[in-house]
Amino acid sequence: MFRKAKLPLESVILHWLLVISLVISLLSGLRISSDLTQHAWLSAFDRLLPDGNVFSLHLISAMLLTTAFVTYLLLLLRKSNFSRIRLSKTSSHKLVFYNRLVIWLGLLLLLFALMTGWCKFFSIDCISQPQLDKFHFYLAWVLMIYFVAHLLMQMSGGIRKALGNIFLTGSPTTIWLATSSLIIVTVLGWWMSEASENTLNIKRVTTLPKIDGNPDDAVWQQVPSITVKTKRGANLEDGYSNVSVQAVHDDTMAYFLFSWEDQTRSMKHLPLQKTAEGWRILQTEAGIADEDSFYEDKFAVMLSRDDHIAGAGSIHLGSKPFKDSTVPFGGRGYHATTNNEIVDIWHWKAVRTGLSIGQADDNYFGPKLPSRSEIKRYTSGYQKDPDCEHLLRWEGNDYHLRPDCGGYIMNWKEYSDGIIQPRRLPKDPRTLQILGDYNLDPQQSDQGQWWLPWESTIRYSIEKDNYPVGTVIPSVISLGPFKKDRGDVKAGAQWHNGTWNLELSRSLEVTSKYDLPIADDTYLWVSVFDHAQTRHTWHLKPIPITVE
Repeated sequence: MFRKAKLPLESVILHWLLVISLVISLLSGLRISSDLTQHAWLSAFDRLLPDGNVFSLHLISAMLLTTAFVTYLLLLLRKSNFSRIRLSKTSSHKLVFYNRLVIWLGLLLLLFALMTGWCKFFSIDCISQPQLDKFHFYLAWVLMIYFVAHLLMQMSGGIRKALGNIFLTGSPTTIWLATSSLIIVTVLGWWMSEASENTLNIKRVTTLPKIDGNPDDAVWQQVPSITVKTKRGANLEDGYSNVSVQAVHDDTMAYFLFSWEDQTRSMKHLPLQKTAEGWRILQTEAGIADEDSFYEDKFAVMLSRDDHIAGAGSIHLGSKPFKDSTVPFGGRGYHATTNNEIVDIWHWKAVRTGLSIGQADDNYFGPKLPSRSEIKRYTSGYQKDPDCEHLLRWEGNDYHLRPDCGGYIMNWKEYSDGIIQPRRLPKDPRTLQILGDYNLDPQQSDQGQWWLPWESTIRYSIEKDNYPVGTVIPSVISLGPFKKDRGDVKAGAQWHNGTWNLELSRSLEVTSKYDLPIADDTYLWVSVFDHAQTRHTWHLKPIPITVE
């Protein structure tokens, strides 16, 4: 049939490059969109959508689609080709006119889809980012409808004619035009990437900041800041948060200041409430690791030697991101590396590690590990730096702190969305005055202290549980600072008038294999959690670090 249609092979290849890259772009884009709560209905198409490192797939298909599109435009410069799709009211057959109209409509739709996609990738504010997201999403659906309409229009004149019109034919120069297009797209993409790239310059100073979350230290007034645009986080306005970043060093330690807007100081981390039946955990979706109501504010910093987009390729979306892995809680995917590299994670948790012990939880993304429990949440390659396996020791009919350990424990023996038994109770009911005048509305700020120091608690027993129905106690029991690798990052934070200011410090050099040095050729990402367990903001492009 191809021989009868007299199609040049290179034209057939280019046409199918356009079709295949468009289909892959649409499916991978829908998988990325399905992670948003407002697009949860896309889970109905779960089996049709790709799993795994979808961000890379989407970027590669977008580059191929752009190449095919640019090549098409270059081919249109030939008069003989342009005449085949020129709109003419004098056309002998209305169907020809409508066919050409559909082709022009497709070109415009594809142009807008590519433009909005690349604006999103390079964080170019051609329109507001929330509007850009919506426009790009709706364009994807319109393109799918167009795809079907175009196919039916081409088939209306018969199979043989459809094959003859499959692309602009008769051009022996298609291959070199496609090659030229690829070069143009690559060079232009590289230039735009460089032009839009933030670089974090860590300057050497002699006057150091105090790690207390106060942004007014003299040193922060002397060094420039960069702004990182992050998106798609829960509870934030339109899901967006701009993060200001500054950094300095003294040849030994690095110091960072991160600032971001957050309208609420959220401290209610899965609190316990006494009911007529017993104690319950206040939560909505904590059972599937998707709590975004009763949770603390958090912030994450990620360091990698790899400048690959989407967290150095450590983000794997879908209900089956790895063929041999446990299905993720909530079906949203896992963090893991596939090249045996380590991605360093500093996870500041306002209640559990931040304000309670003055640290960020030092974690990492590494190769996926097997599941160790059918009950506990499986986290694949997301793991904690080495720490004590058992934080407490049993002695004298009660548990006692181990002097070589620290951190926190949750105030229940086993998680349940039903009745649970607390591990500990306050020694004195007056201890609960630390909560202040609280409001259980998750959208209200918390001014009190929503953790219990270990020394202010006693072991739970029915005899000592004299608290009235309605009593609320914190779920976090603080054991003091981490003493091992997990406590490498010092933290100080303050919330004031809708803004968090977070200072972190850590040594430039490292000795643990689970950490990365802060040096040139290291890349940084940041994420904001607005009282959300896992639905944090993110940005695709990394921030290069230079140490001056």
